[in-house]
Amino acid sequence: MDKRIWKPLAVTLAVSAASMSYANADVDIDNDGLIEISTLQQLDLMRYDLAGTSLNGDSKGCPATGCNGYELVKDLDFDTNGNGIADEGDLYWNNGEGWEPVGDTYYWAYAQKKVDGAVTANFNGNGFSINNLYINRPDHNWVGLFANIHTGYISNVVIRNADITGSNASGVLSGGINNSDVSYVRISESSLSGDEEVGLLSGRFYGNGNTVHDINTSGNIQGNEFTGGVIGWAVRDSGSSSENYNLRSIVSDVDISAGYYSGGVVGRASGLYASSIISQCTIETGTYGLNYVGGVFGTAGGGTVTDVVADCEVSGMHDVGGIVGLSGGLTISKAYVSSSSIIKGAHPAGLSGRLISSTISDSRVLGLVQGKWNASGITNEVRGDVTINNVYVAPALVVTHKSEPERKAGLIRKIYYSETTLSVSNTYWDTDETGTMLSLSGYGEAKSTAELQCPTMPGDVSCDASMYSGWDDTIWDFGTSSDYPVLK
Repeated sequence: MDKRIWKPLAVTLAVSAASMSYANADVDIDNDGLIEISTLQQLDLMRYDLAGTSLNGDSKGCPATGCNGYELVKDLDFDTNGNGIADEGDLYWNNGEGWEPVGDTYYWAYAQKKVDGAVTANFNGNGFSINNLYINRPDHNWVGLFANIHTGYISNVVIRNADITGSNASGVLSGGINNSDVSYVRISESSLSGDEEVGLLSGRFYGNGNTVHDINTSGNIQGNEFTGGVIGWAVRDSGSSSENYNLRSIVSDVDISAGYYSGGVVGRASGLYASSIISQCTIETGTYGLNYVGGVFGTAGGGTVTDVVADCEVSGMHDVGGIVGLSGGLTISKAYVSSSSIIKGAHPAGLSGRLISSTISDSRVLGLVQGKWNASGITNEVRGDVTINNVYVAPALVVTHKSEPERKAGLIRKIYYSETTLSVSNTYWDTDETGTMLSLSGYGEAKSTAELQCPTMPGDVSCDASMYSGWDDTIWDFGTSSDYPVLK
């Protein structure tokens, strides 16, 4: 089985800052340009200087170049009366609305970048935690600890047991993040509810060559459109010099209830380079329309995805896949859908519900694909220029409403447009596991379990040495005669 290891958060303890008194009114005791935050009251004061140059108008202790952000030097807890629930006895209860997000971004524009009123300060949590953050503002956009972040560096913070309700652009860390780098952030055991663009890290993300890495999220999420375990809507920032953003070293363990565009990591993603991702998720969506549901991405396009693992139960109607619901202009490699995954829909597929002008290589699919009308091992439908190579699939294919064998496709069910160019090489489906000898004619090969599990070791004349001859042994471990090849 493919294994991935989550590396714990980097913790840099500001011991001297934490142990010293603030009586000296020095807001930057260690002179690193970050103002120390040790109380909820000081956290609240950040809203009066969104650039992080002072605290309550005081910049004493900042270096000659000035301060440019904030840092935690102590764990903080919004359950200030310690009774285990959010109520009127807590500071920042605010008549039941809870914490007011830091930043004054209010204007809402669908799918448009918005940075006016955003926090531009850097924020370093130093490995400390913010606990029991409570927000109940269902009619408000830009909801989270921060309303919106722009051109900042956010790192080393843990947020535990948050309970957040907002409308559009809702997250636990921030409602929106723009052109900023975010690293070593853990959102754990948290609950989030919103409408459009909803994700535990952030509801909305715009990036221009920026990096989001070493992120760990867990919790429950409810949304309507663009809902993700980490980010709801993540896109490359437009512009002549724009670059794909980086999304790497991500672990997401979430339960999602949503409508359209739902993914275990991102609901809708484009213009990205994603790598080293593990998604453990349960996603339930509506039973109408084109849901676009995937174990990692609801939709993804215009970028590269490599080294991803999905261990999910996802359900929807159309464009439902183990990794991505709809792939457009995407290059996918080293993708693995686990044996415990369950992909359900009207026309679900093991890897991608629909492939448009995309490439898939060095990937494998196990688990169960259960369709109402059809079920496919790799994809239900291809359009444009599509290339698939060095892939095998061995999921159980089940069709519940129709029992005709032609409703199952070992690899691909159909080509949508006659102009489509499809190339498939060194790609196989397990006829024993999938329960079908059928797939799109002329593309890929049907193999038995015994054939797929036969290792290609030198001198082993019992195996078909040509079957995996084009596969890279630096990527694949061909194992023994009782194992499928696995990704290294």
